[in-house]
Amino acid sequence: MVNWLIFAEKRNQAEKYADALFDKGEPSGSFSKGGYGGRDLSSILDGEVRVVHFKGHIYEMLYPQYQDQKYQIENPSETNSLGIEIGGGFKSVEDMMKVYPIELDLDNIQMDVKEKKMLQMSRNMKQLYKKAEHVVVGTDFDNEGEMIFRNWFNQNVTNPDWSKLYRLKVNDLTPKKIQYAFNNLIPYDSNNKVLGEMEAQGFARTISDYEYGLSFSYYGRQLILDRVGKAKGQFGRLKNSLLGVVYMQEQKHDQFVPTSKYRIDMTLPNGDILQGDDTLTFDTEKEANQYLQTNSLSSNVNIDYKEKARTIKPPKLFSRNELVVHLTKKFNKSDWNGQLQSLYEQHTLLSYPRTDIQYISQEAYDGLADLLQSAAVQKLIKQRIQDNVKRLGVNEDISIDASKPATKRYVDESKLEGESHYALIPTDTEPVHFSDLTDDEQKVYMEDLAHTMSIFANDSEVMEREYTSGDHFKAKQRQTKTYGFKLLNGQAKPDKDGFPDAGQYDVEYKVSEVKAKQPPLITTTALLNMMKRKNWGTSATRESTLNMMLKNKKSAPLKQSKKGLRVKDELKPVVNELLEEGLIDFEMTSNWQTTLDKLLTHQDALKFINETRDDTRQVHEKFKSLIL
Repeated sequence: MVNWLIFAEKRNQAEKYADALFDKGEPSGSFSKGGYGGRDLSSILDGEVRVVHFKGHIYEMLYPQYQDQKYQIENPSETNSLGIEIGGGFKSVEDMMKVYPIELDLDNIQMDVKEKKMLQMSRNMKQLYKKAEHVVVGTDFDNEGEMIFRNWFNQNVTNPDWSKLYRLKVNDLTPKKIQYAFNNLIPYDSNNKVLGEMEAQGFARTISDYEYGLSFSYYGRQLILDRVGKAKGQFGRLKNSLLGVVYMQEQKHDQFVPTSKYRIDMTLPNGDILQGDDTLTFDTEKEANQYLQTNSLSSNVNIDYKEKARTIKPPKLFSRNELVVHLTKKFNKSDWNGQLQSLYEQHTLLSYPRTDIQYISQEAYDGLADLLQSAAVQKLIKQRIQDNVKRLGVNEDISIDASKPATKRYVDESKLEGESHYALIPTDTEPVHFSDLTDDEQKVYMEDLAHTMSIFANDSEVMEREYTSGDHFKAKQRQTKTYGFKLLNGQAKPDKDGFPDAGQYDVEYKVSEVKAKQPPLITTTALLNMMKRKNWGTSATRESTLNMMLKNKKSAPLKQSKKGLRVKDELKPVVNELLEEGLIDFEMTSNWQTTLDKLLTHQDALKFINETRDDTRQVHEKFKSLIL
């Protein structure tokens, strides 16, 4: 009899669970064979406790031809009486279009282990499950983590007894948080709204994206084969939209025709400039100069201003998207998944990384206040501030107070209702081994730490002035009075403009060329921001999808240029055709994700799948006219 069987998602996670639980003796065994643990070794769970782990998704859905033979792209081959093989070869596009789009039998979904070496691991888990009195699902507390367990569960357990199953919810893998989670296990029952949502949303997304994505992939590659002669590229709900956005912005950039306007500006003795308005802006330089020659603009003018003090508070906490965008901008590197996972799983320095939330609980806020006062954090923060003060050449005017009360800008329990996790913040693990981290791990941790701890710092204060001279010349300037938190999180920048007083000044006039700005190519950071803003994908899929479209050697449809992202040349005509035919549907990408986020039950998931099949059928009909 196994009293408690615990399923972890990965080995690192399993090891953290074991370290936190087994405090009364030395455990034994193997994570992948008989489970790691023993009897009476835990002060939290009674009896025999065993910990096992998956390797992410050990089960995966098989390709369409293994779901139903009708999706097989090759004809069956036979051997005649003479021993000669006949038949075989690829089916015609006409034949394949008769059986597409893909629609799975939801009562008989075919899955298999990703690697054969995982098969024995799965069998061992099954035997342990049969012996277990209680089962704790400790995969990541999100849709993806829930589906990792459910896929294994559905393949190995018949007539399940849900009363013996519990869910573990942890925001970080520190011993304190793990022990708290095991003391507050969540029963699997019909009344648990969050667990129902995770299963419904995970199942619906898996099936719908499979059917739409693989159907579209067949159509798209046939189109490319017909138009280009090579069957390549990547397609799917999110990928299609990213292709379309990159292509359209690339066209705006490449087709830009440079134009200029000419504006009369006023120059002050200190070099500051007041810009002329539209009445002093001309189509040609000649017209602007003629205006100066024929109109006697005074060389001694009155300068006045309106002044407004502005207080800037520390920014909201990081979600995954905001942190990745910040890191990408600062270090010109887009793939930070490895560092985020290692800081969460291995080093337990960061909270759960796949989160779209920018708020925390009061408990988490209090934990940050305690961490702020640790010697290791104080050392890192002090060095960070000193570096920024030296870079700017300014006085150190930051004050940091761990007793600063929380505000709803950062702590809002109402924003956490129904959510699996909170913002991406440092855990209570003191960074005493910071120097042992890799260079990239140090960058990630330091940026998150500095950004997070800035919420305990004083505000930044600036003075804004709007200068005017007469009715036609204006300028806006800003002067920093207090940098405050910006000296910690890295937002501090030196003031560029002067700050003249009001009064009479001798001025000069000049004609300035105002060039129309060429639309830029879209960057990875801009694309990541757009995905979150438009609700394309999730925190778990945005970066990985974009990186797949850039880095897959065989099929990557995008490439990185010096100025931004481009579609590979050979695919541009096809992407243009897909856009013209309405086969890249930006609205659908958003609508699907919005609806997915609201699914509550398995019945909701089934309804969603049927609705998305209508979208896939419409795509099918459009492609018929293009490739047949």
